[in-house]
Amino acid sequence: MTDLSSAVTRVPGVSSPSIRISSNNMANIAGAVFTVPIAQTTATNLILSGWSKGQYVTGAPDLNYGIVCDLQFNDMTTQTGLGVSFDAGNHDWQYRTLTITVSKPVKSATYVLENV
Repeated sequence: MTDLSSAVTRVPGVSSPSIRISSNNMANIAGAVFTVPIAQTTATNLILSGWSKGQYVTGAPDLNYGIVCDLQFNDMTTQTGLGVSFDAGNHDWQYRTLTITVSKPVKSATYVLENV
């Protein structure tokens, strides 16, 4: 998978920076990986959310077409594989959200966006 974290663009109608992942070849895997420093001093729940517009997405809804979040805590332990998936098939914009409950302060979050 290629790191496309520098490919931050604006999506029409979205006021915050976005990443567009697309492929003209269904055999290709496309995605992006980026880490966001959070540096909590007190454990505070996080909200993972995102939008996706799908065309020709095959298979059952799972994290191969979704957003995955891996957390690193201040004590250097991790919690991995948290995420939301989007529907397969052809669909207009879908919004998904997940509240991540944490029991200790979060140092950083690594996001993996996949289109497998």
